[in-house]
Amino acid sequence: MIALFGGYFLVCGVVLVLDPEYGLKLAPAAHYFIFGIVEVLAGYGLIRGARRLVRLAYPEDTDE
Repeated sequence: MIALFGGYFLVCGVVLVLDPEYGLKLAPAAHYFIFGIVEVLAGYGLIRGARRLVRLAYPEDTDE
């Protein structure tokens, strides 16, 4: 989901670069690109590290 939001922000940044008058009251396009890249990388990291996250949340209990 995070990666999808990042992709959305990247698309918004492209729209603002192509049509600067579209977002006169919006943040500069660079902000959209920065947040988009950060969110895409965070989403990718969560996808790649899913096994570690699951092991952290549900450790194997060998004391039984």
